[in-house]
Amino acid sequence: MSNDTSSSQPIAVPDSSDQKGHAAGTIDDALIFLRKHGNEQSSQAQDTTHTRSLRRKIDLHVISFLTICYMLNFLDKVLLNYSQVMGLSLDLNLTGNNFSNAASAFFIADLVAVLPNIYLLQRLPTAHYLGFSLIAWGICTACHASLQNYGGLLTVRILSGAFESAVPPALILLSSQYYTRSEQAARFAYWYSGMGLGQILGGLISFAFQHVGSHAALAGWRIMFLVLGIVTIGVGGAVCWFVPNTPMRAWFLDEGEKVVLPRHVQENQTGIENVHFHAKQVWEAVLDFQVWVMFAIIVLQSVGGGVITTYSAMLIRGFEFTAKEAALLNMPAGLVNIVSALVCVGLDRAFWGIDGLLRLG
Repeated sequence: MSNDTSSSQPIAVPDSSDQKGHAAGTIDDALIFLRKHGNEQSSQAQDTTHTRSLRRKIDLHVISFLTICYMLNFLDKVLLNYSQVMGLSLDLNLTGNNFSNAASAFFIADLVAVLPNIYLLQRLPTAHYLGFSLIAWGICTACHASLQNYGGLLTVRILSGAFESAVPPALILLSSQYYTRSEQAARFAYWYSGMGLGQILGGLISFAFQHVGSHAALAGWRIMFLVLGIVTIGVGGAVCWFVPNTPMRAWFLDEGEKVVLPRHVQENQTGIENVHFHAKQVWEAVLDFQVWVMFAIIVLQSVGGGVITTYSAMLIRGFEFTAKEAALLNMPAGLVNIVSALVCVGLDRAFWGIDGLLRLG
């Protein structure tokens, strides 16, 4: 990771008279913070704070939580897959395309809710909204344990999709607050590897709960969803409590570090927190060719990934493996995901960013 010396260079902090030309609420909160604290903390911060140690501190207190969030986000999807071979369809009397419709409803709700969630993420404290989303979908996940029919399954999958759609944009927003563009690729890969962790852990969880005997009060798949839901609710509460909404409110940074960090990421020219909506920025994104390239990549990835996430256990079971074996045979894909993410980070560094990586492809 490059150590950009520009992070230690002074930044021009306009005085209060500059606010006359701005409508209320349009100035980024990081700039307001620097106006209040930049001059008094600047020399001390630059003398005592090192970028590398600061990054390690942020990795520990922020990226670790984001990785867990993304892992749980994927776990919810993959456990529906495993529950199918654990008896969900039989217990709920699903027929025909009922299971496929419920699985599709999740992604449709995700697609419909993503724009409102993005708007709310800008207007509300990001980490708190992320924590709320985890708690809400954790409740939905736990409610799987009480399902009795197709209508109930369809309802909880729609609600889960709506709440979970806030997670990826929230993780991107939080990551971009703390790191420069050259640093972001590795951090995105770190929390993205949570998908692989979810795949591995999901197989182990399914394998474990398939050993629940018929004498138990609840079927194994019901207990599996109940436990995951409780864990997700707990993690959501921890995110609300421990993950700061902005670097300027980070409890694990001292005052000098809170000044250095906005200076360090100023080269991004994206700001840190601003609740004001700018229609011009929307059109800039719509007209940006790179946005459409990334959109196409995500769509192509999701077409195959969605099938594997939803039906892999059933497909493996179709090759005359047992349900327990199907759960375990899904796990290696998670390891491939983690290794691939880390390899892409190395390629990103070797070829000077995503542009070079795309040229390689």
